[in-house]
Amino acid sequence: MESINFCDSKDDIKRLEEIRLESFKARKAYDNIEDSLIYKKIMNGDYLVVGLSLENKLIGGCVISSSLKSLYIEYLFIDPKYQHEGYGTSIMQYVLRNKNAFEDYYHMKFTESMLEEKECEEFYKKLEYRNSGYLMKKKI
Repeated sequence: MESINFCDSKDDIKRLEEIRLESFKARKAYDNIEDSLIYKKIMNGDYLVVGLSLENKLIGGCVISSSLKSLYIEYLFIDPKYQHEGYGTSIMQYVLRNKNAFEDYYHMKFTESMLEEKECEEFYKKLEYRNSGYLMKKKI
């Protein structure tokens, strides 16, 4: 059974950062995961992260910021062993359904969600994001 939640424990954030790096084939980029810029931004509150667990095991997540005054998807990632099974869609639907929680955290109203991702453009188009130059955008 899958569950999606905001992650704020150090252990969960470290595990999600490991999964993010593995999914982008960059795991060897850091000897210590705590040296990762993304890990640091999550820990100091600049970014929020939600994690998807399958049978109590984290398998993916989404890192969110308020860049460009939008609900900005910094990273969406799934453990390579679980990709192409609909989990990325589940996370994105959760994020968009729960935009109020992000608005409360960042103290601003979001009217659109943005991301910079051309490699997975077709995936995001299925979620009604539209290409807008170098960004993909969706009214929310």
